[in-house]
Amino acid sequence: MSFTLEHNARAIVASAIAMLLGIAMCVAAVLAAAPAAALAPVVAVSAGGPLLAGYGLAPVIASWRSDRDGRRILAEFRAALERLPTTPHPRGR
Repeated sequence: MSFTLEHNARAIVASAIAMLLGIAMCVAAVLAAAPAAALAPVVAVSAGGPLLAGYGLAPVIASWRSDRDGRRILAEFRAALERLPTTPHPRGR
């Protein structure tokens, strides 16, 4: 299974945001002196969200490992450069 560079970046950013939000929610519950009955589910959700987001990273990591030398990414970059229009240098060089 092959993913684009944009998909990989979005998956990693989404996982990082889930992790930061989970930490923030857990810290806010502790600092707000939430009752013990409410603190346990908050901690479970705070840990579970990033775990679920991280579970989706397995295919992304696998696609990076299969393309470790970067040939596909380099080919995509060169193809994008070929699609750009060429213009003459303004000073004629």
